[in-house]
Amino acid sequence: MGVHPVYQQIFRIENGIGIAVMGADLHVYGDGVPLFLLSEWRGAPETDPGFLAEPPSRMLNARFEVVGFTGRESELGELRDWRMSRPRLDVRWLRGPGGAGKSRLAAQISAAAVADGWKVVTAVHGPGAFISSAASQDLRAESANGLLLVVDYAEQWPYTHLMTLLSNRLLFHSQVRTRVLLIARTAEMWPAVAATLTDQQISTSAQVIEPLPEDGEDRSQMFTAARDAFADVYRRGAVTGPSGREIPADLEDLPPPVSLTDPAFGLTLAVHMAALVAVDARINGDRTPRDMAGLTIYLLNREHRHWRLLHGDPDYELNPGERTYRTPPSVMNHAVFAAALTGATDRTAAMAALSRLGLDQNPEQIVGDHAVCYPPPEAELALEPLYPDRLAEDFLALTIPGHQYHAEYPDQTWAPSTTAGLLARGSQARAASWTPRAVIFLAAAAERWPHVGEQCLYPVLLADPALAPDAGAAALSALSGLDDAPIALFEAVEPLLPRRSVELDTGIAAVARRLARKRLAETDDLQAQAWIHSDLAYRLANAGLWDEAKNEGLRAVRLTVDLAKQDPAAHTGLMATTMADYAAHLLAAGQTAEALNASRLAVSALKRLAAKRPGEFDAVLASSLQNLTSVEGRQGRPDPDTAAETVDLYRRLAYDDPATFDRFLADALSNLASTLGGNHRAAQALAVAREGLEVIRRLAAQEPARYEPDLAQALIGISFRAADMGHDEEAERAAAEAVRLLRVHAAANRDVYQPELARALGRLAGALGARGRYQDALVQHREATAVCRELADRLPAVHEPQLALSLHNEGVALSRTGRHAEALERTRESAAVWRRLAAGDADAYSYRLAHALTTLAVHLSEHDQAAEALSVAEEAVAIHERLTASDPEPHRVLLAEALANLSGYLSAVGRREAALDAAERAVEGLRQAAEDVPAVRPALAIALNKLGLRREDVGRQGAAIEALSEAVALYRGLVAAHPGLYEDDLAGVSENLAWLLRT
Repeated sequence: MGVHPVYQQIFRIENGIGIAVMGADLHVYGDGVPLFLLSEWRGAPETDPGFLAEPPSRMLNARFEVVGFTGRESELGELRDWRMSRPRLDVRWLRGPGGAGKSRLAAQISAAAVADGWKVVTAVHGPGAFISSAASQDLRAESANGLLLVVDYAEQWPYTHLMTLLSNRLLFHSQVRTRVLLIARTAEMWPAVAATLTDQQISTSAQVIEPLPEDGEDRSQMFTAARDAFADVYRRGAVTGPSGREIPADLEDLPPPVSLTDPAFGLTLAVHMAALVAVDARINGDRTPRDMAGLTIYLLNREHRHWRLLHGDPDYELNPGERTYRTPPSVMNHAVFAAALTGATDRTAAMAALSRLGLDQNPEQIVGDHAVCYPPPEAELALEPLYPDRLAEDFLALTIPGHQYHAEYPDQTWAPSTTAGLLARGSQARAASWTPRAVIFLAAAAERWPHVGEQCLYPVLLADPALAPDAGAAALSALSGLDDAPIALFEAVEPLLPRRSVELDTGIAAVARRLARKRLAETDDLQAQAWIHSDLAYRLANAGLWDEAKNEGLRAVRLTVDLAKQDPAAHTGLMATTMADYAAHLLAAGQTAEALNASRLAVSALKRLAAKRPGEFDAVLASSLQNLTSVEGRQGRPDPDTAAETVDLYRRLAYDDPATFDRFLADALSNLASTLGGNHRAAQALAVAREGLEVIRRLAAQEPARYEPDLAQALIGISFRAADMGHDEEAERAAAEAVRLLRVHAAANRDVYQPELARALGRLAGALGARGRYQDALVQHREATAVCRELADRLPAVHEPQLALSLHNEGVALSRTGRHAEALERTRESAAVWRRLAAGDADAYSYRLAHALTTLAVHLSEHDQAAEALSVAEEAVAIHERLTASDPEPHRVLLAEALANLSGYLSAVGRREAALDAAERAVEGLRQAAEDVPAVRPALAIALNKLGLRREDVGRQGAAIEALSEAVALYRGLVAAHPGLYEDDLAGVSENLAWLLRT
């Protein structure tokens, strides 16, 4: 019987409420307020039917699940299939308009998951999310059959907060099927989220809730189910009409009060509203409305009746013995309007909000009485809004002057000023915390009720355009989608938008799209049109809308090509710039070959132009060359000449303007060093890397928070380059500094910096091992592997390659410290991971598999498993030969090392001629590489020793002495350069040579 793990958390709470979660991460703002709250999903609460029936709108709240699930069977089936049949982790964006039934679908899939033994968790965005007094949550899912995370209003989350949620440890139990359901009204944010998740190799999917079919049975069946459910609530609650009449017996026979084939009844909520009004009107003897607006007005008038009843009945006590309900209906109307804009908030903020409105009543009294009308889910909350959201939006619209239903539902002259007051900036000119909700709800209302924008929303935003970006990306997108929104509003907002902002990019793209449409219609100037398309492409790319960005970029290119044909001198530069930008968009869209072609065309055009007008186009040309280098690197064929040309240009630019161009120079130097190193030009690579390090140190000294992570990356690069040249002390020093920097940043932001910390630890271990400090190296390798295991458990598709590499390196370190059994275990695991990865992507991982197999063969031979060692070594050589045939430069050293090892295994089984041939080929390959890369010399010395022994095996004693003599000479040079590291190797080869000379 297994032993259950013991968990212990210790809290000390000075004041307020403590939050504990088990099995998940808790993310907080600097002031301790959570970014979001995670809690176990709970089904509909047991609710008194009398409470539900007065006011009747409560029965429409999806939280109470008054109506059993009916209709939407195909959507539910699609969600059921998604939950059970897709990969281990999948994130789905479920989109539909307000009232479509998204929350009801989520409740159904959640209940089914719980019944199947799944853990179901909900996430509520902060800082407005209330911390319940029962805030401790056990979210461990290890023993569950699956995990489902449900996130409502996903489109309203700031991008970084949503991505933080999606990196939460809760989601990364490697053996637990995990689903994330993101519920949203719109799709604007999804492309950026999906692109990021795809980069992390997390599966994604999307589902749209379409309108209910007009000609099917769904609407009538849904009406019938809702009508009967509402009738049952009234009967169980013993509710009577205003004259005390009994509940009619014919409620279940009531027909729809309106034609359900009307497009307005494509929403689940609309059908339910028709059923509710039919039942309530029959009970109360009221006239039944005949259209959607009439249904809405009927239900809102029932809210007013509820307020009047409470105000007129002295028996309604909030706290018996202390005070009674005293708020007149007119004041409650004001408070409910405010609550629709603010949403539920804490009592202090609620009273501050009402204080802004200058009402003739104590805000504390209003807050208390409002809680009687609209009880919040937690006692500490206030201003619980009217639900469902769509009804609250219609309430806002009908309260704001300008609609056509004044006789049926009088508007209120105070509504625009109340809106302005609630959105007015507070202390230090900060926007109110409810600004995002208020703007989003008003925009949603304005989509159906145009007067809301004209009379209320647009004047407020024109008076303070900064409220639009303050409201966030979802608000910007919603505003941009309103056809009647004045273009002056977007022109006022545009200068306030940042060039880049991950939080706002989707909204910025929507604003840019709206402005571009207007500006393109106003100009016939081809150059102006090209700039408009180019800028729009940039904004769309920032938002992750790669295909749309690519198309806009192509339009800009076509325009500038035509311009350049008409006047090459004036427009070739613009053409080349738009071509380079287009290449970047193609690359982001995954069209690498097309991006390479476009990049080359851009560079070629700019070079011709630069030759005619020296200096004028250096910045654009440098940027285009950098893009070309990136595209070539993506194809696995970076050109050192292109990288070097980029560096030369940025050197000149940075000399004249270091503040602008130093960071670009640092990137260019890093690319060049990496490219040179990959082409075995070690000395040049180290010199370039050192120059880049100087530049990035200057930047980090000026802005540590921004550039220290880049400094750490530069230091890791220096360590690799120095190691290639045999400068082991410099390699260790640089790696150790990188580890120190990344430990600090990983402590502050684990998700971002842990992978780089693992890489730095591995590099430090390699540097320590090169200096003979094998035990110290093993300590670093073990830590690196532990970090990589944690990362791979959370995101296996992203981090398994780093785990496999760390396991390999730890295995080598274990072997060097005499722990051969552990070494074999680690290298077997490493090879298994690489084999699995190579099966999925041979081009990316075959060389890693071959290298791991070479090491595995060594460790197998240490355990006298000669036959398996030979088989593994032959597989490694076969892979290396295939890779070297297609691309010799990066693979020839690894092939030579694999051949050297293979020669020993062939000799061990008596295949002497084959062993000699492998050794000869190994020495030939390593001798060529060692001329350029000093770090290859130890491998050459090893191969020469093996060649000498293989020649002696076949009776070629003279040739054997020649190979061993060269090996001794090499080792003497290595001992002189690295005292204490190669003495044992020198002694062993010298003994082999002496034995041959004696015989």
